[in-house]
Amino acid sequence: GQCGSCYAFATAAALESYHKMKSRKLINLSPQNIVDCTTGYGNYGCDGGFMPLTFKYAMKYGIAKESNYPYVGVLQRCQWKQQIAVARDKGYMEVESGNELALQRAVAKYGPVFTLDQVVIILIMLYWLSVMGHIGLMEIIGLLKTGLR
Repeated sequence: GQCGSCYAFATAAALESYHKMKSRKLINLSPQNIVDCTTGYGNYGCDGGFMPLTFKYAMKYGIAKESNYPYVGVLQRCQWKQQIAVARDKGYMEVESGNELALQRAVAKYGPVFTLDQVVIILIMLYWLSVMGHIGLMEIIGLLKTGLR
């Protein structure tokens, strides 16, 4: 079967990009963590999801590394544990639909940007160190934008 997890891959990619910009270290985050664990936030596992709901989950729990929570492409019981969470989202904002100048400014100021149908959401994330020394804790197609011409 096919898993409609584009929202999970797009969210993980933006978190990874922002983390790289801030820390100069690349981490690979787990889309499977997002698929399995955000149904309580209103997402539908392999039947799609929404980035704002995923960001709310990431703000509370963080996202695991891919190596600790590998992608299998089917909805499973959530296997999240605080010990494997490495990235936490500290917030996001929306940019007016159709406003290209606002989109350009948002990419320049904040970095990775998501487009969702007619809505653009910008991640404004801050990462913090955990006690362990790690970086802290849809049907709609998600597209990560990192730059504009």
